[in-house]
Amino acid sequence: MALEFGRNAFVNVASSVESTYGDGTGTFDVYHRIFSCTLKRVEERVQTSVLTTTDGGFARGQFKVSTLASGTIEVPLLYEGIGVWLKYALGSASSSGSGPYTHQYSADTTDLPTFGIKFQRGSGKMEKFKGCMVSSMTISASAGEEAKMSMDIIAQTSDARTTAITPTFGDGAQAYHYEAGTMSYDSQTYSLYNFELTIDNKLETRYVLGSTLTASPDVNDIREVTFTATCGLEDQNIYDAHLNGTSSDLTFVFTSGSSEIGFYIYNAVCMEYRDDINTAGRLERTFTFKGFASSTTEAIKVVIVNGDVSPVGN
Repeated sequence: MALEFGRNAFVNVASSVESTYGDGTGTFDVYHRIFSCTLKRVEERVQTSVLTTTDGGFARGQFKVSTLASGTIEVPLLYEGIGVWLKYALGSASSSGSGPYTHQYSADTTDLPTFGIKFQRGSGKMEKFKGCMVSSMTISASAGEEAKMSMDIIAQTSDARTTAITPTFGDGAQAYHYEAGTMSYDSQTYSLYNFELTIDNKLETRYVLGSTLTASPDVNDIREVTFTATCGLEDQNIYDAHLNGTSSDLTFVFTSGSSEIGFYIYNAVCMEYRDDINTAGRLERTFTFKGFASSTTEAIKVVIVNGDVSPVGN
């Protein structure tokens, strides 16, 4: 039997939500190249706990506790083609304009969509995951590197691995570190060395009697959005904002020609700050902002400008 290889692995995501949770329906027309993918289905089993054993002291049986399908998908950050992930992570999407189009992704609901993912395992088989939800999303970049997006996925289950599928990748351009602008906060701008934006939806699996599969996970705590970054220590502005509990909007935008990816964190407060001195050289500061909602805004929105009429296109 031939060995399987990871090269040419990809994921195929449904751009439409499931009709009912876990039914695996949808239009699978968005394809993504990946840096990595750990999606898998695990059947948790334990031995029975009755005290009756063999003469050697071993348990006589086992049973299935639960089915857990989950994993992390890491893909390139694109100017066109990542909207489906943003919609599923935040909750809703809308579009305006007549080309280029402006797509807005808003965290204005806790009724997060469920959807399907087909994972083509390199040169091997394809595994279809059903009842998928984005538990958390991280978008990051460092100087000299590709910008990346990763999604922690909770699914209900998956089908048996089957025949390989062929991708039809979109033509969205990849975002790179040199296309990032400055971070804007409290009427000041900062040139960053790196950043990491995290959206935590606080999803939890929900097991009930009568099944080993999770019921639809719910947002079971207060959702959070944080923005952690490092930059040179040139002033005391962020330190002062941390001490004073300053609340202000934070903006960070990637731009390539007429295309943009903009991150807008509202009522952001610096929750953590460090500028330790441990070198005779240049000093750095690392800080974490958390976004907060108000009566008129949610804590975050993402705006993408591109040539695709659909906010969730390939």
